[in-house]
Amino acid sequence: MSTGHAVLAYSKADRWTRCTGSVALCKDVPDTVNEAAALGTAKHQVTYWALCHSDPEKLIGGGEIGGIESVDDGPGYAFEIDQEFADHVNFCLRHVRAIPGELRLFELPLRKTAYLCLDGQGGTADVVIGDKVNRILNIGDHKFGYGQVEVVENRQLMGYARSALEELDEFGTDYDTVRLWIFQPKRSMEKPFMWECSVDDLRDLTDDWRYAADEAMQAYLGLTEPVLTPGDKQCEWCPVRSTCVARGEEIGRMFPLNQESPHTASEADLAQWLARADALEAWCRDVRAEALRRAVAGREIPGYKLIEGKRGNRKWIDESVVPMLLDGIEIWTQKLISPTEAEKRLKKAGKSYADIAALVEQPPGAPSLARWDEAGTPLPRQEFGLEEAK
Repeated sequence: MSTGHAVLAYSKADRWTRCTGSVALCKDVPDTVNEAAALGTAKHQVTYWALCHSDPEKLIGGGEIGGIESVDDGPGYAFEIDQEFADHVNFCLRHVRAIPGELRLFELPLRKTAYLCLDGQGGTADVVIGDKVNRILNIGDHKFGYGQVEVVENRQLMGYARSALEELDEFGTDYDTVRLWIFQPKRSMEKPFMWECSVDDLRDLTDDWRYAADEAMQAYLGLTEPVLTPGDKQCEWCPVRSTCVARGEEIGRMFPLNQESPHTASEADLAQWLARADALEAWCRDVRAEALRRAVAGREIPGYKLIEGKRGNRKWIDESVVPMLLDGIEIWTQKLISPTEAEKRLKKAGKSYADIAALVEQPPGAPSLARWDEAGTPLPRQEFGLEEAK
């Protein structure tokens, strides 16, 4: 698997195609890896191995694959191939194998970016399948997190597709259609998400990226000042979002609002406030986290001090000594494991959660508001006990 990252990586296309100055601002920010990201990388590695080396009809089982029971993803992280791990990998295997096409490439480095007028940019596509019979180029990406990844006009996959066309169909004679696929088992174990467009439409959608790429590289090389364009898509995963002055100014410009009602907020007013509140709360979290990081590193934040937070729960240093000192006091308790823990142990034992499902109840979640474009089924109005407005 390729580990090198281009300056204009397709994995960050949502950012640099919309906010060209972000490339310069992030130039010296080191990449960080948390446990969730490391687990995703481990699942990528196993999926890639299985696609390349295993029997095309075979799925992996929880416990081991090819004699391997765990995956080491660098210093500090190693993951057991448990049943959930296997289920997620198998989901990708089944659906990738079901895509027709005689050209089947996995973890393919795609660095031809003539349309950007640059060399060596791009990235590595998880899945590239060329179906020349039906003239369809398939580009797929494995996503192992919970966060919703939109497949429609997904800029990471569009970048892979554009470079794949340059590398695999240089003269434009093999493919008429591009299909983009997101394999995200934590969002749907039933089917992947797919969007298609014509090759001509893909070219139209990505041609303008050359201007963004030029502007981004000029700033990255220090030849021009960065041009910063804050927004939901480009700021969401930007590592400097908590210190970006342009983003802070954009938050400020969200207020005041054009209210529909002069005194008491209407539903339309509340809708405006909610949209602003989401962005403001995210910005506040980012600012607090960055200020804390700097304070812990020894830098002074004027007007603030670093204090000890709430202490953790007390625990015994040596449990073997405690019974002797608490003689005559009832010290032992016994508690049944939770349904969640039971499910984990059943999976490990090769048994089904369905055996105990009838013994489990789960209270419904409290009602909460979400934007219409977010995941979640709308609740019937009567569940809130509301009456229609008179």
